[in-house]
Amino acid sequence: MQPTVNSSSKILLNYFKGDRETVENGLRNIVDVRDVADALLLLYEKPEASGRYICNSYPVKVSDMINILRSLYPTYPYPKKFFSFMEVEDNSVYSSEKL
Repeated sequence: MQPTVNSSSKILLNYFKGDRETVENGLRNIVDVRDVADALLLLYEKPEASGRYICNSYPVKVSDMINILRSLYPTYPYPKKFFSFMEVEDNSVYSSEKL
């Protein structure tokens, strides 16, 4: 275990802390570490693999992530309200197609 919390863990902890009544309902790209490991193994096994590869997911709203977690871990305290600063259209497109 590392002595300090890394940035990724801090973000997740802040969103899912039960003492926060309200969180921002923004879009997040979450990738399962098992999928990243599988992608890495796939690339190691392909001698012709070169360049950069993106292991990405479709964006998911924070409220949807919390609802999934709530169904899996019902006793954990979750935020009850969600807000959005503004609806922003993100035109960034990331694709895992190369994988």
